[in-house]
Amino acid sequence: MRLSFLYLLLLLFVVLITLPWIEATFHTRLFSLGAISLILLISLYTLSDNKKALTIGICLLIPSFLFDYLSFFYHKFHIISHPWNALFILFIIGHISHYVFNNKKMGWNTIFGALCVYLLIGFTFAQIYDWIDYMVPEAFNVHLGEHTIYFSFVTLTTLGYGDIYPVNKFAQSVSIVEVVLGQLYIATAIARAIGTYIHLGGTHDKNH
Repeated sequence: MRLSFLYLLLLLFVVLITLPWIEATFHTRLFSLGAISLILLISLYTLSDNKKALTIGICLLIPSFLFDYLSFFYHKFHIISHPWNALFILFIIGHISHYVFNNKKMGWNTIFGALCVYLLIGFTFAQIYDWIDYMVPEAFNVHLGEHTIYFSFVTLTTLGYGDIYPVNKFAQSVSIVEVVLGQLYIATAIARAIGTYIHLGGTHDKNH
């Protein structure tokens, strides 16, 4: 697990930077699907130290890949592909969060893991917004399409540019939940870091 969080973090940043430049064509949609699949695969790698979690992760990932590639050719599979992806990412978030918040040492791997959780929250809600956009086409003021991840992270970081916004009540509720979760996570992560620093500082003082 030493470098698994770093690999995942770098991949998440690369996808965030590159996806906004991608136009909605067949080949770019295929590239986007491959990028998301790679994120899911590297996320699975973070479970490699825990055989039980890895087994559950594999059982969740195989249907995720199947539904994703079926939905690429048959749009009706979007009904299940996006919720299933969200479920898998939530499972990964739970595993990484357990490591981050139960690790008594605040090393680089813990920091990388904490950053991965924050970014994965954004990707989880992107899957949910994709599902909402498919099920209720008028849920947003525009069709999200390739802008789903952009909207999710603008919402997560509370930037709120106003170019894309939810008009459906359910979509608005989901957006509020993402904003609250994002802010709560930042506050909790900072408190965790400060608490660990104080604890380590107190231990260091006692040893001297």
